[in-house]
Amino acid sequence: MSALPRLTRRGLLLAGAGVSLVLIGAFSGFTDLVRAGIFALLLLVLSVLTLLVATRASAQVRHVGPRLPLEPGDRERVAVHAELSPSARFSGATLQEPHTFGGPTPSWPVEGRHFDGEYAVSAPHRGRFVTGPTRLVVRDPFGLAHLTRDVAARREIRVWPRQDVALTPQRERSLVGDSSIESHLAFGGEVGASVRQYVRGDDMRLVHWPATARRGELIVRQLDPPTDETARARLVGHVETPGVDAGWEGLVEACASWLSARARAHQPFALRVGAETYRDLHDAMDALAVAGDCPLVDDAASAHVVFVHADTAGSLGPAPSGGEAFVAGSPDAVTPMRARLDADGWNTHTVPEARPVTTAPAEGAR
Repeated sequence: MSALPRLTRRGLLLAGAGVSLVLIGAFSGFTDLVRAGIFALLLLVLSVLTLLVATRASAQVRHVGPRLPLEPGDRERVAVHAELSPSARFSGATLQEPHTFGGPTPSWPVEGRHFDGEYAVSAPHRGRFVTGPTRLVVRDPFGLAHLTRDVAARREIRVWPRQDVALTPQRERSLVGDSSIESHLAFGGEVGASVRQYVRGDDMRLVHWPATARRGELIVRQLDPPTDETARARLVGHVETPGVDAGWEGLVEACASWLSARARAHQPFALRVGAETYRDLHDAMDALAVAGDCPLVDDAASAHVVFVHADTAGSLGPAPSGGEAFVAGSPDAVTPMRARLDADGWNTHTVPEARPVTTAPAEGAR
């Protein structure tokens, strides 16, 4: 932001009038017009010189809030505390903090050395939002010029997707990590070499037929615990801007809900979003907050679960053992996408569109 005074609209009009009066008076010989024009221009110069003192203005600004993590529809308050230098305490000076959450720019009159103010923010959708930079705006007493100085840097706030999509019982069983055969196979575990006698309820797929023939009784393979229980997931699709495609938003929320379930159960995961892989919940949620360009950059068969946007994703190819695909998008795209995935061996589910977010009307600063 410029550190030099600038003329307001009133100042520009006065400058134009002053120059016109000087020129008209000089050509017509009316000295009173020349004097009036010179007076107007001197008034402008005085206003600018007055504001030059404020070019050294500074402030120590501290923010409290919003409370994170922030999800769509959450309403939080941001408190602004400032300590102003003497050159910043002009009559009519204001402190402003623009932001991208929507609503008017908070503005407070500056009175005294210490300042405290607050305003409310509410995000209509997930994404990247910005508050600041905090600005000190100083005007001369006549409103002819103003000076704007940035006194605090801008802050980026990522609004996470909602994490309240209900997981189906099948999804809980195979992806949250119990000790069942389905979970074992879904996590890519190898069948161990040890064997034991058959117990009622054992899966017949585990019968070791050579040992059964030798012993004359049913013998089954003993499953060794998976060496790596990390569930690998992919988000696949492309949307330009967060909040514009309800199908994509529902898909991202389903992915975030799956991550939360993994984290609550202390189950490791590896989520691929675009070209990056995330294993930490906070980092993964930050990535999902701005996720939009997520092409399939590697073989989908390396993932245990994929979240697919039917309108923009291409073919995934054959499914791994126990692979699950969650599909969202327009009905005309979801139906053929699910048919292709079923043919490739994926266990498919349809994800509903995201619910609309209702945000409260913006409040003025206080």
